[in-house]
Amino acid sequence: KDMSQNWIDIEISGDGKKVYGIYKEIDKFYIVKSINNGLSWDIINVSKFDYNTELIDYDWKQIVTNLYGTKVFIIAEDYGGIWRSFDSGTNWSKVTGLEDSSWNSITCSLDGLKVAVWDTTNKILRFSENGGADWNSPAEVMYIPNTRSIANANIIISDDGDRILGLDYNGNIFTSKKCVENDLSLFDRPSNFT
Repeated sequence: KDMSQNWIDIEISGDGKKVYGIYKEIDKFYIVKSINNGLSWDIINVSKFDYNTELIDYDWKQIVTNLYGTKVFIIAEDYGGIWRSFDSGTNWSKVTGLEDSSWNSITCSLDGLKVAVWDTTNKILRFSENGGADWNSPAEVMYIPNTRSIANANIIISDDGDRILGLDYNGNIFTSKKCVENDLSLFDRPSNFT
């Protein structure tokens, strides 16, 4: 398999020993894993049964992992949901407890327990403190000094999972004081660039 192009997303574990990626070949998406710095790749099978019990492969959008690459989270396109694995990609389950939505960005702490995801449909941040088993009520992002909605944002979380940093598609950066407080504030833009 030629893995020289068509990458959708790539992620490396915090210890640098596992690399996960999303790769597209023609109209098929693959989740892949390498344990030798990308010299060889194994395809991970992540599928689900729909209401008609037919096997469906999703178009995968983003992948994140924790320190040792044991906890992995992926986002599927077009309301395909969020999926997680706690055994380095061997077994997968769909995250429950979240309404159907379009997810734009996902991030997790080094231990993989604190997970944050951006809900593009409702323009809110969702947060879990137990690896995606339970989720907070929606947290709206408030800009300072004025309030406006963010359709899409890329988010990252601190190693300990206590702070979130985000960049919306308008170029604004926001941060949280503490994830569990649902308190996000806008960073001031630099006055000049040198």
